[in-house]
Amino acid sequence: MGAPLTRLTRTMPLLASVAVLAACGGGSPPVAPRVVASVEVSPSSLNLEPGQTALLTATALDASGTPISGRPATWASSNATVVSVSSLGVVTANSEGIASVTATIDGRSGSSAASVRTPVASIVITPPQPTTTVGGAPVQLTAVARSGAGVELSGRVIQWNSTTPTIASVSSTGLVTGIAAGAATITASSEGIVGTTIVQVTDPCNAVSNLAVGAPFSGTLTAADCRLSDNTALQWFSFTLAAPAKMEISMTSAAVDAYLFLTDNAF
Repeated sequence: MGAPLTRLTRTMPLLASVAVLAACGGGSPPVAPRVVASVEVSPSSLNLEPGQTALLTATALDASGTPISGRPATWASSNATVVSVSSLGVVTANSEGIASVTATIDGRSGSSAASVRTPVASIVITPPQPTTTVGGAPVQLTAVARSGAGVELSGRVIQWNSTTPTIASVSSTGLVTGIAAGAATITASSEGIVGTTIVQVTDPCNAVSNLAVGAPFSGTLTAADCRLSDNTALQWFSFTLAAPAKMEISMTSAAVDAYLFLTDNAF
């Protein structure tokens, strides 16, 4: 009977030690979840054409700016007509305009600015073969920007230029003024795309009309006629005589005082 009692006495201190160790060596206290202070969306801006897509990423950041992983984002577009966005941050450009795409994580939001614009593919100038005269009325040109599909693009800024301003000048609105006789190239550009046309400028002071001897001629003075420094309107005519002959020339006008100047090019 004495031996079993001895073994029980030795075992009890060991069990007590194990119980004390278990009570003192408990696990570490739970770590508090990190708080999202801001959301960063990348890239911060998008420039797209209709039909194009792009991927945005959203990163949650704590107060120190350190990324927090494993936090899903909820995506939204301020104008789905312009751009739509999927639950994974894939942005689709639908039509021209500007919209904001927002990612929200734990109540905090960040955004990316999206701009959708159709690129200019060509510039069409009308009229296609303009003409004007020195001192005459200016000619108004118009330029239209078009897409690759030929669709007219509104709201595009057009810049006008003349390659030979000494022959024809052009205003910022496309108004062409003839300066001297000759041809000048007029350009209209928008977003790096250039359209051209050639304007022909004639000088009415160098314009000569042929007359048939013995045939009556009826003419009309217009604003396009040659003007002298005193604002006298001038028209040039020519005729040819096969042999010396007596000629009688009469001029009548009910609107202006008519004057006749004759030159002989035979000498």
